[in-house]
Amino acid sequence: MILLAAGNSVRMGRPKAMLTWPDGVTFAERLTEVCRDSHIDPVILVVNREVMKVLPDLSGVEIVINDHIDRGRFYSLLLGLEKVSSGSPVFIHNIDNPYLDAGLLKRMALQVNPGGYVVPVHNRRRGHPVLFGGGMTDEIRGMDYRTDMREVIKNFAGKEIVCDQSGIHWNINTPEDYRQFMDSFGRTDH
Repeated sequence: MILLAAGNSVRMGRPKAMLTWPDGVTFAERLTEVCRDSHIDPVILVVNREVMKVLPDLSGVEIVINDHIDRGRFYSLLLGLEKVSSGSPVFIHNIDNPYLDAGLLKRMALQVNPGGYVVPVHNRRRGHPVLFGGGMTDEIRGMDYRTDMREVIKNFAGKEIVCDQSGIHWNINTPEDYRQFMDSFGRTDH
C-alpha cells in the first residue's frame, strides 16, 4: 500500500494525515492499522518534511519523504514505487480518503491482473483505493513525474468491484468537507 500524504494541506490549515476520526485516531493511524490488519506489506507513507515532524509512531510503516511536493501527487507515487518490488501489485490511496475496509481490500486483491487495475464502485461511482497490477506498476515507474494520473488510468484495463460501502467516496479537501465527515458521525465538537 502506498499512502500519499505529501501535500501542503493549505486549504485544511493542517496536515491531513493528522486529521482525526471521531474517536481521536488520526487518518494516518487508522489507514495504516487497516493495512496491517489486512496483512498488506509493505505499507509506505509518502509525506513532506513538515508532516514528518508531527506524525505519530506508525509501527511497521515505511516513511518516504517527498522534498519536491511542487512536483505533485504522481511524483509522490513514483517515490513510493521505489520501495515496492518489481512486478508487485500495489494499492494506491490518498490520506484524505480516510476510509479503508479490510474485506474490500481482500476482494480487490483477488481480482487484480498484472496489466490492469481494480477499483471499488458504489452506486455506479468509482472510489478509493485503487489496486494496480504488477505490470502496471512497472510501466508507471518509467513515466515522467508530470504525468496526469487520470491519463495513466485510461491506458490500462480496469476492473470494477461493486461494494456497498459509501465511505469509498469520502474525500476531505476543505474544512467544510471535514465538518461534514465528523457530522456524519453525529460529532459537532471539531
